[in-house]
Amino acid sequence: MNRQLEDSINVRFKELISLLGKSNNSFALSIGKTSTTINNIVEGKSKPGYELLEAVFQMYPQISRDWLLMGEGEIYRIGNNENQSSNYLEEYLERLEKQFSEMKEMFQSELAVKNQQIAAKDRQIEKLIDSMGKLDVSESATCEIIPMPITTDKVHEEGSKVLEFVPNAVMLVV
Repeated sequence: MNRQLEDSINVRFKELISLLGKSNNSFALSIGKTSTTINNIVEGKSKPGYELLEAVFQMYPQISRDWLLMGEGEIYRIGNNENQSSNYLEEYLERLEKQFSEMKEMFQSELAVKNQQIAAKDRQIEKLIDSMGKLDVSESATCEIIPMPITTDKVHEEGSKVLEFVPNAVMLVV
């Protein structure tokens, strides 16, 4: 094999995908790219662009940038041992579990607030139903809703209080 081919980024991509135990398609999916894009890189038909490289390093931070870009150093950032990949996955799972726990706590907190609001509304409804039960609602009774004037703190020039109609202040007449 010619040395130039061995040093190509295309060969390193193929090696990386193999070391990760992935197919070209599953690797492409893991970094949010198409399998055609990855196939073209592995086959030497194209070179990876900046966005694709950043997606790789974002998803696989244990991979050495120097190795993938220039073929220098080891494939893993801290030595070339299998434990590095395993430790990375354990750390990644721990971060995901922590994020999941935080999200769960947030949703539980929001749910508790919503439950309190619902309970308050239920109490209001119960009071209204109780109040309605005390009214004479026989067939001969008629009901009428009348806007109620409310005495305000406003004082007319002659010294008498002013009556105003306030929206939503009603009196139920039975």
